[in-house]
Amino acid sequence: MSSTDVSHTRVRKLMPLSLLVIFVMGIVLSLLNSSSASVPSPLALVSDSTPVATQAAAQIATPATVQAPQAQTAPVATTYGDMPVAAGDTLSGIARQNCWNYKQFREANPQVTDPDKIKTGQKLHKLAPVSPCKPVVVKQVAKKQPDKKATDTTVPSKPADKKTTATPHSPPQAPATAPDREVVWDKVAQCESGNRWNINTGNGFSGGLQFTPSTWKEYGGTQHAPAAYKASKAEQIAIAEQVYIGQGAGAWPVCGKKAHLASLPKLNKKA
Repeated sequence: MSSTDVSHTRVRKLMPLSLLVIFVMGIVLSLLNSSSASVPSPLALVSDSTPVATQAAAQIATPATVQAPQAQTAPVATTYGDMPVAAGDTLSGIARQNCWNYKQFREANPQVTDPDKIKTGQKLHKLAPVSPCKPVVVKQVAKKQPDKKATDTTVPSKPADKKTTATPHSPPQAPATAPDREVVWDKVAQCESGNRWNINTGNGFSGGLQFTPSTWKEYGGTQHAPAAYKASKAEQIAIAEQVYIGQGAGAWPVCGKKAHLASLPKLNKKA
C-alpha cells in the first residue's frame, strides 16, 4: 500500500472524532452566549438604577404634605320653640325638670355664656318633650343660721337687770336616805354564816349573826329563844341592834367592815 493510501485511511478514521469535537464546541459557545445575554453588565446595572435612585432621593428630600384633619361640627340639637326663664332657674335645673340631656340643651342655647347665671325672662330654645318624664328632685340643705348671740359684738348701754340675768338657784337636794337596816344585817349574815339564820356548828357561835351564848343572854336574847339559832331572823336582828348600840361595829370586826355596818345609825337603847 502506498503512502497516499495510508494517509487517506487515517483521515477517514479521524473525521468522526473531529466532527464530535466541533459539535461539542458549538454547544459550549451557545451556552456561553446565552449566559452572557441574561446577566447584565455592571455598567448596565448602574445606568438602569440611576433613575430609581434619583426618584428615591427626590422623595426623601421633599417631605410629603400631611393634610390636617377637618374639624367636625357637632350636630345641632333640634329645638321645639322657646321658653322664658323664671326667677331662680339654672340651665341644669331646667334640663333636669324636663328630663332633657343637659349637653344637648346646652348646645341648643349657645347664646348662654354662663349656664348658672341666666337672666329672668330670657328666651331659651326647648328640646323635644320627653314622655313620661320623672324629674329628679334634688334636696337642698338649708344653711344653718349663725348664732346671733355668738356673732353679736355690740355692748349694751345699760347694765343688765340682775333679776333677769341671775342664775337660778338649784333646788335643795334631799338628804341622803339612811341605808336599809335589814339589807346591812343581811350582808353581815352573808359574811358570817352564809345567810343561814338557823346554823349551829357547835363552835360556840350560832345563828345568822354568830352570837355567843353569853352575848345572846346579856342583850336579852333568851326572851325570844334559849339560843340564837332557834330564834327567828327578825329576833336575831333585834338583839344585834342592841349589841351594835353597846359594842359598835367592832362586835363583828371583819364582816361588819365589809358590810359598812358603821354607816348604820344606832337606834335608841331599850330600857
